[in-house]
Amino acid sequence: SLVWHNILLNCRDWTQPPWNLSCSSPASLKSLEIRSNRMPIKPIDLTLLNKEKKEFSGKDLLPGKKIMLYFSAHWCPPCRSFTPVLAKFYAEAKAANKAVECVFVSCDRDEASMWSYMNESHGDYYVVPFDAEERKGLSEQYGVSGIPCLVVVDEEGKVLQKNARNDVQAGNVGCIDGW
Repeated sequence: SLVWHNILLNCRDWTQPPWNLSCSSPASLKSLEIRSNRMPIKPIDLTLLNKEKKEFSGKDLLPGKKIMLYFSAHWCPPCRSFTPVLAKFYAEAKAANKAVECVFVSCDRDEASMWSYMNESHGDYYVVPFDAEERKGLSEQYGVSGIPCLVVVDEEGKVLQKNARNDVQAGNVGCIDGW
């Protein structure tokens, strides 16, 4: 129904996640831009974790790659629908030797939910540690006002694609070359 559609798009009836993020439609992300008063966070300066909770340096993983920053949460129904699509896209991109990485920036309420979601639905990519200040800082820096949100940046944090969800949903990994 239309009411259910609006709830899924806006998540206004769901408990608000950290930082007052709310689910939204891709159309509301058209004006996404870097907005922050603090020093920009560069992806190459991040410490990241894989699914086995092993630490990696952005300096080792990300140089020369396009980085998909994926803002999402387990409690958000649109996120739970998009995440498997992103995981499949990422696997196909890696199989095609595309210079791309995906970094999950969790909007979950607690670390246990983040890891449950990461292990249950996400691809074999990286996550910003739950207790890292950069987790909140990235959402502020890129003006994330709704989730799921997929922003593609370079290693220095320059936006290459403000809303890559449509590209990923189309399933053509060739779009990476155009970012």
